[in-house]
Amino acid sequence: MLQLYLCLLLPELHVIHVSDIHGGIYGHKDQPELGDIGTLLSYYQRVQQNISSNPEAAMLLIGTGDDCEGTALSGLSEIKCSEIYKFLTNVPFDMMTVGNHDLSQPASMEFLHEFQHNFPKKPFVTTNTFYNRTGERFSQPFKYQVMSNGIRVFMISLMFSPTQNDYQNTYTQNIEPTLRSLWFSEILSEYAVKSDIFLLNMHIGTLEPESHSTYKTIRALFDEFNYKIPIHVLGAHDHLVFHVICPPINGVVDKNCIATECGQMLKNLQHVVWTLAPHNVTTPVGINFTGSTATNVFPFEFDEMIVAPTHAGEGLAARFNIFPESFDTEDAIILRIQVQAKIKQVNVYQVIGASKFTYVYEKGVYFNDSFQRLWNLALMPALVFNRELQKRCYQFPITRVDNTFRKDVQQGNITLDDAVRMVPFSFNTTYLPNIEPEQAQCLYFWGNLARWNHDHDVISVERFQELFQKYKQTSNETAKIVPFYSVSNNTWEGPCYDMITTNYEEKRLTMGYKYCGITGHEPKVYPTSSGIQLTDELFIEFIKRYFNQNEEDEEFENENEQKIVITLIAALWLFGILAIAFFAFK
Repeated sequence: MLQLYLCLLLPELHVIHVSDIHGGIYGHKDQPELGDIGTLLSYYQRVQQNISSNPEAAMLLIGTGDDCEGTALSGLSEIKCSEIYKFLTNVPFDMMTVGNHDLSQPASMEFLHEFQHNFPKKPFVTTNTFYNRTGERFSQPFKYQVMSNGIRVFMISLMFSPTQNDYQNTYTQNIEPTLRSLWFSEILSEYAVKSDIFLLNMHIGTLEPESHSTYKTIRALFDEFNYKIPIHVLGAHDHLVFHVICPPINGVVDKNCIATECGQMLKNLQHVVWTLAPHNVTTPVGINFTGSTATNVFPFEFDEMIVAPTHAGEGLAARFNIFPESFDTEDAIILRIQVQAKIKQVNVYQVIGASKFTYVYEKGVYFNDSFQRLWNLALMPALVFNRELQKRCYQFPITRVDNTFRKDVQQGNITLDDAVRMVPFSFNTTYLPNIEPEQAQCLYFWGNLARWNHDHDVISVERFQELFQKYKQTSNETAKIVPFYSVSNNTWEGPCYDMITTNYEEKRLTMGYKYCGITGHEPKVYPTSSGIQLTDELFIEFIKRYFNQNEEDEEFENENEQKIVITLIAALWLFGILAIAFFAFK
């Protein structure tokens, strides 16, 4: 068997990292080579078997949030996401946290707050996330674990700082005040001097400014102990895939730090092997203790959740020198059978319609094959536009691209699971009523500046208006790009605009009111013509009503019709031959 461990003399820590599962525990119809929850469990157990012969090797499995929202099994459970959380208890995570897609589902959080104790290793850590009902942290604020090989691991999990706390039964604190608080200072004073490695688990995109500033803060806090502790930054949220040395601080590369991020929906995993050596430290006040330094940080290059060899790489099975057919463990096979039974029960693969064309979500609204165009110009008038409101104002959908769509509408049959993966979000349809034309154009411009996350770089009203006036004077520069928000019309000639959005996006758009001179016009629930309010349910209904011709059935029916016609022709031909023979005989 191929040995994964690198050194027999120094302790090693294998860190396996996944994130943003989004309910994707049962594979991918359009990419069948990619793995599922069984692949993850098999990989964990294969590593465990592999390193078991080395007493100096230990392993951690980390999840970085957003297990919820993304597939039919997640979205159509009686309590949203509950089935996903239940199945994940079969995977021995050492640390997990929650992400924004978990927190945005109040029933899911109610369920998980009680259910988290069913995870065998008590993995949930939420350092800056709190539960409204108790006012306490949603789960434990940190975790300290001494591994079988003696490596001492100090772990925290952070959720990105809120621009507004818009979760119903949870809330998050800003990260910097959390890390500078007296509470964290006391925790750090106790555990900094008896830790060998620090795991910074953050539901933040690794390339985001807040991720870098948080890592710098952690490094500065350990510098107060004169300790360059090894740090593993585990990122999420942006669905990127990479493993990189942490960015320099003041121009100095930190060789004792690595950052990983691992995509979404169990398409990827990261596996990093840390080799640590003892390191004597003396604090500025003269306290001596033994910490660790990294002698080697080794990330496995192949990071796709694919077992068999492909053009992309050797596959995971080759890592253990076994055939792909032998990769799955017995526990993984049993778990996969249980998941498939639940999928069959929920009937996620029922065909609800078919599309004659492909609609691409990454194409702008001006393209005929744009998913945004399909949404704004077809779904909205068909299921949303209110006839009474139309008599007064122009009904004007302003659609956030990346928070509405997640996949292309593929040509061919569309299953219930396909539809949920395309539009997984259950946002309520709302609107900003009776907005004047120039103010509507201004809000659209505000949204596409995406300034709501820039608390460190707040734009002035004067500067914003300067940019807005320049924008109005330019040609139609948004026609061929995908902005944050898409609209179906940009002539701004209506008498007034009801700007149709969602309860999630209205908070960002109304932050632009002060820049656009808007007062009043508070968001309201939009009275949709279909009576359906939630975005995911609207899309499912749209497919059922208007994409209702199953192409395979149509082909089958046409084929049968052709067979019937051919049979009738053959019968008539045979009848004619017999008739001629009969009369000739007479």
